[in-house]
Amino acid sequence: MSTFEERIAKAVTDKLNDGTVEELVSDAVTKALKSSIEDQFTWKGEARKVIDEKVKEVMMPAIERVSLDDYVVKLDAVLTEIINSTNLVDNKEILGNFKSLMTEPDKDVISLKEVFEKYKEYVSKNVDTSELEICTDDGPAYQNVTAEVTVDISNRIFGGRFCDLVFKCEEDEKLTKEIHMYESKSNRFSITRFKSELDINSLRRVDEFDIFMMRLDRAFCDITDIMDMYDDDVEVEAEPEADWR
Repeated sequence: MSTFEERIAKAVTDKLNDGTVEELVSDAVTKALKSSIEDQFTWKGEARKVIDEKVKEVMMPAIERVSLDDYVVKLDAVLTEIINSTNLVDNKEILGNFKSLMTEPDKDVISLKEVFEKYKEYVSKNVDTSELEICTDDGPAYQNVTAEVTVDISNRIFGGRFCDLVFKCEEDEKLTKEIHMYESKSNRFSITRFKSELDINSLRRVDEFDIFMMRLDRAFCDITDIMDMYDDDVEVEAEPEADWR
């Protein structure tokens, strides 16, 4: 009778010769390949990045060729019918804001200077004049006011950068606007989640600057030339009432 050691040696030899090792190696290689391939298609995998780029190359031109003009007309008609059948107030403002929001920007990149000009227009039309001095040099007019935008850029943990824009008017703190962005390309930033939820009633209360920023956000428009800006000579659109005393 063979010894215990001899039986173990025979069992090992049998397994080495009956294809078990090859099967185990094959299974291990299959699992390793499967794991490696799955890793390539995760959100940070190289294969996923290549596919994303290829899909973008095909989809973006197709989307850009689609005209929403017909849909805007239909939506406008539907919204008009809804408003006329309800007791909502300020119908004209709601419809005006809706049409402005649905108008596509004519470009996909805009400089912060252009955005700042829009903010100055907003300040000019909406600044509270109750505390402003009245100048009479060239006829009665309110004193010019200030507008500024400050930039705060921070690095993300996994690369890229965040950017916060704060628009302010020293004479009216209620006109302050905060815009949050992320770096979409080198030195180009996209708006993130700017007033993403709207209903018919809220359209009555949205101001023209918010409408402008929502249009940029909806069109995935990038903002460039990010820097602090300041203007202390913004003209006030409102005119003082005549005092006949």
